[in-house]
Amino acid sequence: MKKFIKWFFRIFLSLLLLIIILLIVLPLFFKDDMLAKVKEEINKNVNAKVEFTDFRLSLFKSFPDFNLGLHEMSVIGIDKFENDTLVYFQSFNVQVDLMSALKKNIVVKGIVLNQPYINAIVLSDSTANWDIAKPAEEVTDTLIIEEDTLATTEPMDYRVDLQKFQIKNAKLQYVDETGNLKATIDDLNFLLKGDLGMDYSDLTIETSIDAINVNMDGIQYLKNATFGFDATIGADLENMIFTFKENQLALNAIALGFDGIIKMPDDDITMDVKFNTQKTRFKSLLSMVPAIYMEGFESLKTEGKLALYGDIKGTYNENEMPLVNLKLLVEDAMFQYPDLPKSVDNINIDLDVFYDGVNNDQTKVDLNRFHVEMADNPFDIGMHIRTPFSDPYIEGNIDGHVILNTLADALPLEEMNLDGEIIADVDIAGNLSTIEKEQYEDFKATGKLQIKDFLLEGNDLPAAVKIIETTFNFTPRYLELQSFNAEVGESDFQLTGKIENYIPYALSDGTLRGDFKFNSTFINVNEFMPTDTLETEQSSNSEEVGSFEGETIVSDSVQVGSAVVEIPGNIDFKLASNLDHILYDKMDITHLTGTFLVKDKKLMMDNLNMDLLDGKFSVDGEYNTQDIEKPSATLALNIQRVEIEKVINSFSMIESLAPILKNCKGKVSIKFDYTSLIDSTMNPVLSTVNGYGRLQSDNIQVVDSKTFDKLAGLLNLGDKFNNEFKDINISFNIASGRIMVEPFETKVEDIKMVVGGSHGIDQTLDYNLALTVPRKYMGSAVNDAVDGLLAKAGDKGIDIDAGENIDVKAKIVGTTTDPRITLDLKEGTENVKEELKEKAREEIKKQKEELEDQARKEAEERAQKIIDEAEEQAAKIKQEARNTADKLLGDGKKEADALVKKAAKEGPLAKFAAQKAADELEKKAQQEADKLIKEADSRADKLVAKAREEADKIRNEQR
Repeated sequence: MKKFIKWFFRIFLSLLLLIIILLIVLPLFFKDDMLAKVKEEINKNVNAKVEFTDFRLSLFKSFPDFNLGLHEMSVIGIDKFENDTLVYFQSFNVQVDLMSALKKNIVVKGIVLNQPYINAIVLSDSTANWDIAKPAEEVTDTLIIEEDTLATTEPMDYRVDLQKFQIKNAKLQYVDETGNLKATIDDLNFLLKGDLGMDYSDLTIETSIDAINVNMDGIQYLKNATFGFDATIGADLENMIFTFKENQLALNAIALGFDGIIKMPDDDITMDVKFNTQKTRFKSLLSMVPAIYMEGFESLKTEGKLALYGDIKGTYNENEMPLVNLKLLVEDAMFQYPDLPKSVDNINIDLDVFYDGVNNDQTKVDLNRFHVEMADNPFDIGMHIRTPFSDPYIEGNIDGHVILNTLADALPLEEMNLDGEIIADVDIAGNLSTIEKEQYEDFKATGKLQIKDFLLEGNDLPAAVKIIETTFNFTPRYLELQSFNAEVGESDFQLTGKIENYIPYALSDGTLRGDFKFNSTFINVNEFMPTDTLETEQSSNSEEVGSFEGETIVSDSVQVGSAVVEIPGNIDFKLASNLDHILYDKMDITHLTGTFLVKDKKLMMDNLNMDLLDGKFSVDGEYNTQDIEKPSATLALNIQRVEIEKVINSFSMIESLAPILKNCKGKVSIKFDYTSLIDSTMNPVLSTVNGYGRLQSDNIQVVDSKTFDKLAGLLNLGDKFNNEFKDINISFNIASGRIMVEPFETKVEDIKMVVGGSHGIDQTLDYNLALTVPRKYMGSAVNDAVDGLLAKAGDKGIDIDAGENIDVKAKIVGTTTDPRITLDLKEGTENVKEELKEKAREEIKKQKEELEDQARKEAEERAQKIIDEAEEQAAKIKQEARNTADKLLGDGKKEADALVKKAAKEGPLAKFAAQKAADELEKKAQQEADKLIKEADSRADKLVAKAREEADKIRNEQR
């Protein structure tokens, strides 16, 4: 029996030892295969790249508990989020009581997430990087079957009890391009303790955050704010009812305590919670102001009472929100910096906010009072808002008079000089709908905002800012900028105009419309451009967003520091400008006139004219940010008579598109219309430039050009090729990274050239040249051949003065730094032969045409002589007929007059009868005269017509 017992224990101990050995060894054999398979299955089901270096299953790390560890896991985006880290953590450990699993009551003693990093991104098109789950139809059939099987399986009779959940040193970043929002959380630590497997347990929560930063639309709402939440919550896990016990929530120095209950029996969350400040010192409220909190906050002297309390009651679900009441009271408060003589006194705030989560339009905001006296400068604000969702009603007033140079006595304006005065007296009251309906008489908006003799100087500013005087007048219809007269360093600005629709813009995201006149005598843009701008742009291209134990995680696609300027979509401004002098970099711009338009996320330039680089510039176009991922520009440039060197030094794009110009001297005129995308440095993306244009110049000299130096060498031109091109007129097109030049004619001294082809922004060349080169520049062999042909033509009696030129064709390829040129002279000599033959034919034809012309000339003279003689004779016939007719008429009138005179002596009746006879006599004489003229004209016309027929016959014989 003893032997059996001894044998039994030996076998049992051997089996136990074998099991232990297998638990240690088996994972080592199959670990790599298991890792690969797990990664493969995970990546099949997500649109991302999931990686982890190791996972560990162990019974010995926390024996007798079971420990699961996953190490250095990362989820990295693809496509739009290529190389962007979504999630990373150093380790994830789960500790389970192994024996509890045998009892179907799994006790999870702890879950620890160590150094997690979450980088959430929303692009401008609303695409989110965490939306990585593949659609159900993309998942493998096998997996779908398994899911269906699991769905129909009876639920497992197990219960999981979680006792501890902990997050260590977490970092979170959220970037939302749709709202221009960036928020970060640094060093988040969270600990939850309790027995979540019990029907009732007291849960202990300890939370701390070292730094919270929130920036939206360029405004820093929170800067390095601290957060803490420590609480004991009674949890009825059976009924999902949670009761607040001892607790404190702190944001900077603001500490709130909560009292109440939250119920979550189903999808709805019902709450009845009250909150109240646990610290009633006014100083705790000041801690929310980053500037004050950062500058000597601990030594700040304060007085005054603070009350911040409220409640949250109601139900939270998809259709409604709970009701929220908030009350903030500050009474007779002040603060003073210990090193400054004056204080900020009589701070009184009375704010009531009620949010109705059921009927949102019942929400109310009442700023009953906001009064502060900064170094004896009073400032008051009041505001009341009703029906904010259906038809916002706002009633408010601002009243203040601040002498700015006195603020330095109360506020730490270190290394800053502030002077001038601000006067504000504004009252508004009314509904938004009255403005939208243009019922301005029903909306009250009166008062003015005035700034006088304003001066701001500081080490952080590139130049001193002076506002000599500016006045805003408030009316319901518009906000009138009565005057704005300012100086910034050497620059001056004068602005007048109106801003319309400012109330809908403030209350309901309406479009702000403005119409301004902008004048200036001098603007020095260089004063506003710090020397480290380039370094800032370069450093912003790659932002470090996480670092854990030496590993750096970098986001490549989100460039928060990008220099691309987005034009607002709800701004409609017109700026008619007249600027006398602008200094930008090394460019002097004078007499700039034109109109700038800001509308629909576009900046447009309309008929912009200026004097620049000793020439005339005209610009029309737009900068378009409707797709902020792909901002673009469309420009029409007209540049008149500008030195090439100045253009190249001022516009790098032109040098990139036409590199040959950097080797040129002279004045050019350029018309250039193009479209392109814009990069993060606000420069055109050259590969996307598409356009067309024309370059003209009377004279361009090319210096230090490898291409033309090689061409002159191949033609043996030596110093005869002086590289001065005359009468340049080049048309070109740009597309797909190449500049296509249409063939154009030019001259270098007495060498004619026709040039055409293309070159790329990669500096590659592909050009064809046709040159007409004088024979005096060519070799003796070519000239001897031409002289022989001339002699043969002379032997045949043809005197030809042959051309002194030879045609040469050239092909230019390679690059601008290494051009390759080939010449074709054969065609040129053949052309000389054809030219001589053609000249011989032209000489014979010329002689024939001269003889024909002489014969035609003689025939024309003879024909014209016949016509001239006939016309002369016809004229004589017509004149003789008219002379005879005049004599007949004269004789007839004399005879009639004599008849009437004789009858007059015989009495009235005789005279009357004689007058009748006399009229008849004159009439008959007129008829005979007309007949005589008509017959003479007819005879004369027939004589001329016959002569013309004879002349035409003579002409036709010579044709």
